[in-house]
Amino acid sequence: MADFVKNYSINELKNYFQNINEPQYRAVQLFQDLYIRRIKSFDECTTFSKNLRNKLSQDYLIDSLKILRKKESKDGSIKFLLELIDNLKIESVVLDSFNENAKTLCISSQVGCPMKCSFCATGQLGFYRNLSVAEIADQFLLLGNEISQRISNIVFMGMGEPLLNLDNVIKAIKNITYFPQDIISSRKITISTIGIPDKIKEMADTGLKLKLALSLHSAFEDKRELIIPSSKNWTMKSILDSLEYYYKKVKMPITFEYILFENFNDSKDDINQIAILTRKFPSKVNLIEYHNISFAVSDYKYNLNLKSADSSKIIWFAKELRTRGIDTFIRKSYGKDIEAACGQLALAYYNNY
Repeated sequence: MADFVKNYSINELKNYFQNINEPQYRAVQLFQDLYIRRIKSFDECTTFSKNLRNKLSQDYLIDSLKILRKKESKDGSIKFLLELIDNLKIESVVLDSFNENAKTLCISSQVGCPMKCSFCATGQLGFYRNLSVAEIADQFLLLGNEISQRISNIVFMGMGEPLLNLDNVIKAIKNITYFPQDIISSRKITISTIGIPDKIKEMADTGLKLKLALSLHSAFEDKRELIIPSSKNWTMKSILDSLEYYYKKVKMPITFEYILFENFNDSKDDINQIAILTRKFPSKVNLIEYHNISFAVSDYKYNLNLKSADSSKIIWFAKELRTRGIDTFIRKSYGKDIEAACGQLALAYYNNY
């Protein structure tokens, strides 16, 4: 069976063209057609001969995803239900950006997620498989065609743990940023992770200038392990050491993501511990509202006891962090009314798409 052409890097396609006695610059032309012009058929490759277009059609497929449905929020966010070639499904979300003429795209890296975080609906689906390079890139390309505004930022905060699919994530990013002035720069892409030290260091060594966000949610290891069970595999020290390594290599401040739960991680002790953790390298803290995930079938009991801190507590928490010299932001929530906010992607189309 033919493979998806977007699974291949520019160098792999250069080798392909060389092997069929075509000049290697055809790979650059094809990349322009795929990632800038966003062709749907090889017949649209007008710089290629008919024979070459036919050869490409025999060897490769173009689009790896199909948009099944979309759901729009009152705040302008759009959640897309996407079908893969094996009939599995994922969700991606287009969000408002600071630039009114552009959007932020929240994309997935896996079908489901193996991490089982108590506050995240995706983890309650279980894990099916990693997304391919093409399936990651096509979320950006296909959804970019669906909206009237430019996608200015990408956040890997959808379904899955990106660092568990790092090879495909990095390869997809390299493909879509090959023409940074025409498409998007790697500096506009954020990878969010629960913190896998060896993978963080591996990502630092790619040479890509990517923003890195750690899903912290508690600065105390014992409490963090209650809501992120897989964090038991790595000490906080090893995670912080890897973040420091990342900063020294990439020279981009680290973001700490922090969902504020009522009577769990919202005390002065928590604030003081965050202040200790964030001293080692330039960073900022994003405070996030906890979003309801009761619509998702749950095998976990602990999340039933989690409640979002109220807005006054979130404002107080932010003020206290700022008095300690920590850059702190309260992240606006988008798409809550369509189960598209942080932690809510769980294929709710079964019930209410």
